[in-house]
Amino acid sequence: MPIMTKAKSRHRFTPVIILIGIVLAFLFVWGIGDSYLLSTAETDSVQQQHDIDPASKPEKKKNHQLEVAWLMSFGGAGTSYTITNIETVTGRTTASNYGEDYDPCIPVYDDWLDGPFLRSPNTPAPEKYILTKTHCGGYCMDCGPGAYYYASEEDFLQGCLTGKKHVDGGSEIVTYDSSIPKRAVHLIRNPFDNLVGRMHLYNKHNDRHDSHSHYDTSIEGLQSWCKFLDDKYAESEKSYPILQEYKNVPCHGEWYKYIQWHNMAYKAQNKLELPVHYLYYDHYSTQHEAAVDGVLEFLQESRRNDALPFLPGKTYRDIFTEKHIKAARKMTKALMKPKMWKLIKHYFD
Repeated sequence: MPIMTKAKSRHRFTPVIILIGIVLAFLFVWGIGDSYLLSTAETDSVQQQHDIDPASKPEKKKNHQLEVAWLMSFGGAGTSYTITNIETVTGRTTASNYGEDYDPCIPVYDDWLDGPFLRSPNTPAPEKYILTKTHCGGYCMDCGPGAYYYASEEDFLQGCLTGKKHVDGGSEIVTYDSSIPKRAVHLIRNPFDNLVGRMHLYNKHNDRHDSHSHYDTSIEGLQSWCKFLDDKYAESEKSYPILQEYKNVPCHGEWYKYIQWHNMAYKAQNKLELPVHYLYYDHYSTQHEAAVDGVLEFLQESRRNDALPFLPGKTYRDIFTEKHIKAARKMTKALMKPKMWKLIKHYFD
């Protein structure tokens, strides 16, 4: 009996043990599988992260808080005093398209490799707008119409964006994007003074090479210089009807450069939708503080130092004959944009 009872008891518990074993096995396998799936998912996620090309990630844009305000000036219009005076008054550096003039040649921003370039990199930069020198194009000295005549507004605008920088002991022509300039100071000099100023620049350049080509600041000196230029380029001007029409105006090539430059500068400003401040160079003589303050306000800059002294008296209308003045007025009024003519017509009165 005892043996029979013991056997029956063993058979009664066997199914329970088997059931418990199955449950435990299921739980064990399920746990491993779940861990495996989780591990696989994490591995796949990591692999996907490694497979992403870093170059495809969006690049964080630089925050260029300092913006460019062009100082647009025709050659001989008074650029040097304007730039140097603003640097002195503000205690802040300005900039220029022409980095080859400075050593070291450092751009305003590291990623603006093609300029503009800082004039005084060891001087603090302005907070809002950095005044930046550009002559654009069409201002060359002693050159024929092939070098200064612009048939395209786009070509002139490209000139405003173009300069040079140091490269391997030499220089390279560079052009920056048209989105960089945000406003413009348009420098205007009395056209009679501007023309004579350019004669002085011609003398300065040629005195180094030929002391016999110097022209005096007199009626005779001016007439001789104009005759020299008019005769020198008479043949090449035959291909330009507009110059032929005004060939009897002394220094008509120089007058055309002045007219064209201001017209094209005006068009470039409109194309880029730039706010513009017109600065009269002769106001440095007649209303110096107001002229300086006007530029500072436009640049949103503060006056920190006294302005540089300005030497008045550089006016030369008295060496132009009445015939020359009358002919130049007729040419300028006919060819200049109404907006620009309105800004300078008082010089001919």
